[in-house]
Amino acid sequence: MPKAIVENSKSNHRGQCFCGLIKFSVTGETFWSAICHCNSCRLTSGAPIMAWTGFIKEQVKWKGPARKEFSSSEGVTRGFCGICGTTLSYSGEKFGGENIFISTTTFENPEVFVPTEQVFSCESLTWLSLNDSIPKVDML
Repeated sequence: MPKAIVENSKSNHRGQCFCGLIKFSVTGETFWSAICHCNSCRLTSGAPIMAWTGFIKEQVKWKGPARKEFSSSEGVTRGFCGICGTTLSYSGEKFGGENIFISTTTFENPEVFVPTEQVFSCESLTWLSLNDSIPKVDML
């Protein structure tokens, strides 16, 4: 992770779902921030890409009702607000059970978490053009 991302992400950060029913706070620095082009992220978010920021689960404190969760594929759990439907979290066995990825755009200040790579770029929509200075990875 580039030093600027780590430095900017060392403080406490807050966020919430669209309706404000579920809120969260994160303490400490992120270990990963990326844009995902995979079809699963597109379908669950309704957007052409999804931005994720990774933390250790113990860094994240949730307030309000529990997130609704579902298994979108084997070993993957996605969390969302049961009222407004906002995509909030992603956990995957292949990334370790102690890690959680929070939807970057649900933070009060998402600008802090600048993506350092684009993942599943092989699934990118042909009409979508992003900053090519962000490295692309076909698979994780």
